[in-house]
Amino acid sequence: MGTGIRFARMVRLLLVVCTVAFPMQSIARDINVVAVHYAPLIIPDGSHRGWAIEVAREALRRAGLSHSVEVLPFNRSVKMVQRTADAIYPALYRNPKRENKFTWIAKVQVVGNTFNTTNVPVNSLAQARRLAKISVEAGTAMKDYLTAQGFTNLELAEREEVNARKLAAGRIDAWFLNDVLAAWAWKRTVPDRELVSGAPMSSSDVYIVGGRDFPADLAERIRVSVESMHTDGSITQLLKRDR
Repeated sequence: MGTGIRFARMVRLLLVVCTVAFPMQSIARDINVVAVHYAPLIIPDGSHRGWAIEVAREALRRAGLSHSVEVLPFNRSVKMVQRTADAIYPALYRNPKRENKFTWIAKVQVVGNTFNTTNVPVNSLAQARRLAKISVEAGTAMKDYLTAQGFTNLELAEREEVNARKLAAGRIDAWFLNDVLAAWAWKRTVPDRELVSGAPMSSSDVYIVGGRDFPADLAERIRVSVESMHTDGSITQLLKRDR
């Protein structure tokens, strides 16, 4: 048998062994954490990168996966995650419209959606309907929820800090947002006054997501890491820091 033939067979055997021992989807890779500036969950610069970024980074570290962070406009971020197999978005609200567009890797938080005021708490939809003006951010799940509930007394704003200022100035009666974001925006916009949050009207599940082609074994490693962070209290501590 010629040396060339023996060498070719050895190469083929080596390729088979490597394929069995290291399936392509399990080979270590750099995960691209793609996000939009959405404080306090995601912050593009500063001493820390926001609660959701820190959770994702720690989960990837525990999963043995290296990563990079890229901050883009929301639509570009989502499209990149959907079109690639090595990108994740660290904090996406799960809803029926999005269900079949992503791999829902791990639930990181459940937030309560509340009416926020400066005086009397609003604890029911019926109570909220009697208000003259409720402000909500345009193009959000919060706005969609109130519209679906038949609300017509809505005033739209482009940013939550604007809603906080309008509430503080008495230009609106209530501000509808989840409790985590409302507390953060209020503390940084109106630090000398108390925000009154009513009972949650609904809840939103916040997930780390990948595209439909995100490798199943990597998704499982990240999911297990996030579960360990829930168990040891890491996620709760990160959330408290950003409140």
